[in-house]
Amino acid sequence: MEKNPLPTEVSPEKKELKTLPPGLKYSYLGENETLPMIVSSKLTKGQEERLLEVLRRNQKAIGWTLSDLVGLSPNLCMHHIRLEEGAKAHIDP
Repeated sequence: MEKNPLPTEVSPEKKELKTLPPGLKYSYLGENETLPMIVSSKLTKGQEERLLEVLRRNQKAIGWTLSDLVGLSPNLCMHHIRLEEGAKAHIDP
């Protein structure tokens, strides 16, 4: 089994994407507007196509989910609240 396969779970429905600031736009690596990427809106069509082609060739290097980031400890991406030993958790009013 391949260690870091390409993303295979691409949802068929189009997800609602956030509005981007001026100078940025969405481009898609996958078919039917899947696998969104944010690129500069100042790129020419040719530059954008060349960029997307490089990204498609190196798609394994892109972390789509936390589990795709091989070699990165999940502890780096998680928030932990450390309590003193013997302390009891409670909710303040």
